[in-house]
Parts: sequence; C-alpha cells; structure tokens
Amino acid sequence: MGLITRLVDTDDNGTGTTGTVHNNAWLQTLQDKMDAAYQGGQKLNATLAITDSLSHNITAVNNLSGYITIVAGGQVTAIPFWTNGGAGVAYRWTFLNPGTGWTINGYGTFSFTDAGNINTYSVTFNDANGELSIQRTAGTTNYTITVYAQ
Repeated sequence: MGLITRLVDTDDNGTGTTGTVHNNAWLQTLQDKMDAAYQGGQKLNATLAITDSLSHNITAVNNLSGYITIVAGGQVTAIPFWTNGGAGVAYRWTFLNPGTGWTINGYGTFSFTDAGNINTYSVTFNDANGELSIQRTAGTTNYTITVYAQ
C-alpha cells in the first residue's frame, strides 16, 4: 500500500484520538492521491519571501492537494496536504502538522517550530475561502514559503 500504513484520527485542532485507526480503504484512497500527485508532478502555485512577523495570505488551495515548503536559515520543512471537501461542505483538507507528526482532518490553524528551532510558525487553512496563510510567531529569521499543488 505504499508509504502510508497507518494514520491515527485527529480532530480539527490536531489532537489525536486514542485507538482510532483509518480503515484500509481510506488509507488506499489517500495513498492513491499521493501517488497521482507525485507521478503527475506538482504545479508551483506561489512562492513568497517573508521578512516580517505579519500574517500573509499565500494562495488559495481550495480543492487542491500538494505540499508546502518553508525554508529558513538552511532548515527546510515540508507540509503535505490533500483535499477532502468542497461542494457544499466548505473547503477541507487532511494535512500533516510537522510539529506533532499528527495528521489533521478538516481545516484550521496549527503551529510548529522548525527542526532547527529557528522560527515558530502558525499556518491556517481557511475553510470559508480556501486561502492558505502563514505567520511567524517566534524567531527573527527571514523565510521563504513555496506552495506546490494541483
């Protein structure tokens, strides 16, 4: 079944629910989406060099799957995301919080500190308009965010 063998359910805030594991059909669907994304190549949607601690809307990722890279001081963080909503249920995704290692199903905001403890970020997937935004909440190192999605 590829790289994904087991994911634990989380709520919209990224809190893990003990003992709940997705069924194999759901995992296979997620793996198929990942395989299609990587085989088809991802399209560069946006890239932005950021030098402040303000919140920045990066791009709309409604009904798209892909990944985000954040580069600061030589540290690279990748955040994969997959669409799982739209058509009347608002925009929803499954995405990985690199700070906890938990997948998050839905939408919302999560925070993490990059591996080098350089910066702490707050990333938001907005269910109303599909907009992805980021804010540096701690640290002073400039960073670049790039979004690849299709």
